[in-house]
Amino acid sequence: MARWIIAAGVTTVTLLTAAGVFVANYDFAPFVAARATIMLERPVSIDALRVSLGRHLTISAQQVLLGNRPGGTPRPMARVESATAEIDWLSLLHGPLLIRRLTADGARIFLERSGDGVGNWSSGPPSSTAPEPQPAGRAGLPTILNLQLTKSELIYRTSSGSLLTIGLQAGRFEAQDETAPALLTATGSYNGVHVSLRADLAPIQALRDANKPYPADVMTSSGDTTLHFKGTMTDPLNVDGAVGVLTLNAPTPADIMAIAGGATTLDTRLHLTGPFEHQGDRWQLTEATGRLDDMPFSAPRLIIVEGGRGQPDVVTAEMSFPRLDINALLGEGRRGNRGRADLPLTVDRAPDTLVSAHLSVGKLFYSAVEADDVVFKGALESGRISVETLTMRFEGADIAANGQVVAVDEGDGGRITARVGVNGMDVQRLRRLLGIGTLPLQGRMNGEFAVVAEGATLNAASRTARMSAVVGMRDGSISRRLVEIASTDIRSVFRAAPGMSAVSCLVGVVDIRGGAGTVSPLRVRSQNGTIMGSGSFDLNRRSVDLTIGSESATTSAFALDVPVRISGSMADPTILPARWSAAGRAELAASDDVDRLLPQLRPFARQNPCISR
Repeated sequence: MARWIIAAGVTTVTLLTAAGVFVANYDFAPFVAARATIMLERPVSIDALRVSLGRHLTISAQQVLLGNRPGGTPRPMARVESATAEIDWLSLLHGPLLIRRLTADGARIFLERSGDGVGNWSSGPPSSTAPEPQPAGRAGLPTILNLQLTKSELIYRTSSGSLLTIGLQAGRFEAQDETAPALLTATGSYNGVHVSLRADLAPIQALRDANKPYPADVMTSSGDTTLHFKGTMTDPLNVDGAVGVLTLNAPTPADIMAIAGGATTLDTRLHLTGPFEHQGDRWQLTEATGRLDDMPFSAPRLIIVEGGRGQPDVVTAEMSFPRLDINALLGEGRRGNRGRADLPLTVDRAPDTLVSAHLSVGKLFYSAVEADDVVFKGALESGRISVETLTMRFEGADIAANGQVVAVDEGDGGRITARVGVNGMDVQRLRRLLGIGTLPLQGRMNGEFAVVAEGATLNAASRTARMSAVVGMRDGSISRRLVEIASTDIRSVFRAAPGMSAVSCLVGVVDIRGGAGTVSPLRVRSQNGTIMGSGSFDLNRRSVDLTIGSESATTSAFALDVPVRISGSMADPTILPARWSAAGRAELAASDDVDRLLPQLRPFARQNPCISR
């Protein structure tokens, strides 16, 4: 009996050895490639595929090539120079599959969608209806204890036809067993920018339970810029269903812009953190907080919705700043020259991203402007930037504006059309703001402005802007001495009339082109007489040339009603008697025609009692 047992054992060992030698020397590549071609309905080729029998089943392959989907770009969907897998024998019998080691070198994967939106990674003909939702299940996922990828690349053709390249210099996934925490590390590039990743993951056993969210702690970095997510995912294989906290630290926006395929000259630190969710094509931060340079802010909503094929992404941003210094952000260096801050007016006709923004600022600094309680609501659309609402408190007045910037037919820049309303602007504060000398007028003015401008930047457009305005005042006061001087009252030779004269109404119609403007009509009605005038001014040169006269029927018996001319520097003008033709006086006294104004200004002008009807 013993001899038979020994003989049987020797025979078995001999057969297994012979089988092992046969398997080790047999190339399975033609058989596997043929079967894969039939199953995947696309060409598959393998230069060599060998199997080794030992403590573990070892499969190695050389030059594996998977063709693209029929009708796709004529290039392989996937190519792997070499790959080796060590598989546990027992897992082949009872599952799930246990791969103790898997290495791949030189993988090149190309992904794209066809005209009907089907990805080349899908198999079979495209379906005309959406598939029925299937319950998620990961119980049969294989266990990979050690995965190493080197010198690999993923290329994705976007809906616009551009190529997005993700390079992987080295990637590693490792776990002691299926119950131990796993670690994923990778170094590579995104759009040519160096990126590294570290993910501390829950055990593979937890990954198989689709009824519970999968914990993950992921850190990506590029230079000094880091993006950290800590939370869970309901669909970790597709990096979907994420709920957790996201934190972004960017000492400079250069890395972020480079990853996005753009460039910037800004020198701004950014920190942002808040509750984060990713469901399907929707990414959002809610109730986030952060700092832009040294300026804190809150962000109740930051949402990105990925666009469908051929459609732009949509970004919704709602942010609030207690203090925002745009001069520091846009000026030269980190703390730029306040007078040199500027905003570009370039408008993309087909942007990859549409933006809807709601911004509120407690204190705003831009160029020479300091404003309080600023609220902005606007949107970036195809070929258009719209400002639905812009309100602020500036120099004690309430300002409300709306308008748009549209792309010009040729070149860079945009065309601005806007309307601005000013309520309660103190005359003396306005005088100081404009650099005008003594102004014998008290009270608060209201105004409506319409602006049309075009240029590459906001400052450039302002230098050539066309603006029409109607300003008015009620219940103010004017110097009695000015009324007497304007009406050439002979009493002013012997005395200076004291005090102020109540103003019942004031109106001024202004037209400005490139900083040079005209005023006509200008009329002030007071208890001591009515003054009227017309003239011109130049904001660039700070000069004025204005002729002012009086209505003889409203002045005293001592008034000669000879007009005066105010000319020269705004800060220190010269005042001399002037000659006024009968035609000019008749023109000022005639009924005022507001139909020459832009339509949006006419109702406001007609409300002013100083406009004769």
